[in-house]
Amino acid sequence: MKYQQSFVPLCPTFMLAVLSLTGCSGSFDPVLTTPVAQPSEGGISVTVMGGRQPISSAHVYLYAADATAYGHASDSLLVADAGATYPTTVDGSGNYYITTDASGSFYVSAGEYACTQGSQVYLYAVGGNPGAGTNTAAGLMSILGQCGASSSFPGVTYVTMNEASTVAAAYAVAGYAVDATHVASSGTTLAKTGIANAFANAANLYTLATGIVLTTTPNGNGTVPQALLYSLANSLAGCINSTGPSSIPCTQLLGSAKSLGATGTTPTDTVTAAINIAHYPGNAVATILGAAPSSGAPYQPILGATPNDLTVGISFTGSGISKPRDVAIDGSGNVWITNDTANVVTKLSSLGVAATGSPFSVTDASYVAIDSSGNAWITSPSANHLYEVTTANSVVSVTRETGLLGANPMTTPEGIAFDSSGNIWVASNGNSALFELGSSGSDALGSPYTDSCLNAVYSVAIDGGNNVWTSSPTKNDVCEIGSLLTLLGLQEQNTTTSLSTPNRLAIDGSGNVWVANTGGSGLIKMSSTAVNATGSPFSGGGLSSPFGVAIDGLGNVWLANHGNSSVSEFTSAGVASSPSTGYTGGSQSGSENIAVDGSGNVWVTNITGSSVTELVGAGAPAITPLVAAVKANTLGARP
Repeated sequence: MKYQQSFVPLCPTFMLAVLSLTGCSGSFDPVLTTPVAQPSEGGISVTVMGGRQPISSAHVYLYAADATAYGHASDSLLVADAGATYPTTVDGSGNYYITTDASGSFYVSAGEYACTQGSQVYLYAVGGNPGAGTNTAAGLMSILGQCGASSSFPGVTYVTMNEASTVAAAYAVAGYAVDATHVASSGTTLAKTGIANAFANAANLYTLATGIVLTTTPNGNGTVPQALLYSLANSLAGCINSTGPSSIPCTQLLGSAKSLGATGTTPTDTVTAAINIAHYPGNAVATILGAAPSSGAPYQPILGATPNDLTVGISFTGSGISKPRDVAIDGSGNVWITNDTANVVTKLSSLGVAATGSPFSVTDASYVAIDSSGNAWITSPSANHLYEVTTANSVVSVTRETGLLGANPMTTPEGIAFDSSGNIWVASNGNSALFELGSSGSDALGSPYTDSCLNAVYSVAIDGGNNVWTSSPTKNDVCEIGSLLTLLGLQEQNTTTSLSTPNRLAIDGSGNVWVANTGGSGLIKMSSTAVNATGSPFSGGGLSSPFGVAIDGLGNVWLANHGNSSVSEFTSAGVASSPSTGYTGGSQSGSENIAVDGSGNVWVTNITGSSVTELVGAGAPAITPLVAAVKANTLGARP
């Protein structure tokens, strides 16, 4: 490495223009002699900071997310290089690290690491001296992103690792992370897409070179909760800049951020604490934020009051989003949104960027489902019609069978879903019928199906056995058509906990049907024979007129609460994980429908507003589109 000796302040020279945002100051005591890196091609200059203080003698690892199985140890990328300016050293586990110098800096050359093209890579710093002595609880993280050709990271020259980068990185990859050194996926095609999107999402939260948290996403259409992220960063700084794990700030932070939230294993460093907080954002909120320094907090601005929860919500606008109603995720992580008043369908990338051609003109777009090829199908109640937006981003007005129930057989179509054969099931609300269409939408097969249980049918969901489930909010019914096309007509059986305006349905990997019981502000769990589970309907967790419901990759149940503009989370046993007022991140407004993507982000439509909310890393990665899980009988599983 080429570098020059010069007297500069504590902050790296490339950060001086942003001092006010990083918490650095124009005057420091003492003034340090800092090596200023002059990176060569393929090399990366890194500065490790604990708030305003550089962390010397920290051990910095370069890891790639493992692609063998969930929970596996990350893959160490640094190799033996004793002759480098910043040589690598091997630890007791056989992994190599680089030690930061007195200014908290180091330089990693292209020859000191090797990564597989397409792998997802991050930096992890642990230990070191932030000024008050060695602190083994000091842990920092930053996302480098996808390894390119010849083990390169195009455009990455400088990296700042600090508490802000750590919090942003922890939330972005939370769906695939157990702790600081166990970030992994199954390695399937969908998992590779999901984890790549998760790592890329870190750039929506902070800037890699400076460690500054953004106020808006790089595309300009997403609002980032900067004050929340900086408040959390200050809590990490309270521990990092202390005397060590037994200090009051560390015991307060680490003791409140266990592996299961309030219970489980206590983390040994601040990176794992941040990951645990992302997993359980409703736990010990005041205590966690109280670990921040009482004065002189390094990151500003911060929250003016203790928030309801610590979910990191990005609100996206534009591209025709206006009173958004429904949401679905395709296999690439694109987010499809119907809009209640705009007669358009919006398609956003996993980063919230509008796709080419978006928004697409669709009359009275209501509900949306994605087929196995990635085409989006939309119901139009007022037009009594189906529309298809193809993967080529063109809108097709679907030709339907006209020989049944008159020239326009579907009346006020609402819910839509795909079975394992690719057939389309549509709830025809206006004439109380259920239609089964071929994958092209041009024939009606053996449908329409009618029955008293299908009166004013509204929502459709299909389980792993290809059984079709529907709800009727006005008749308080849940019905099933068996996989042999037998109309079972099952209704909610437990008279002491009757359905009350059941709206959306979701089905887990055990065949249980979860119903958003809007009128009763509860959550109903039915077995595959439509018998209420013990304890159902479930309450708490912020439930308030829940409308939309979705299942994540660990079988957790997510609901959009229209009544209090929040999101609720329940375990597969029906135990509330969210606080009594739900999760409120991201300026939710009349939360309507909900979906979990392949990165573990939870997407919510705000029907009384003009935005959609992404709760970053809140859930477990889910298989998308939903029909892929139906075909493989892997509902409620990770990709």
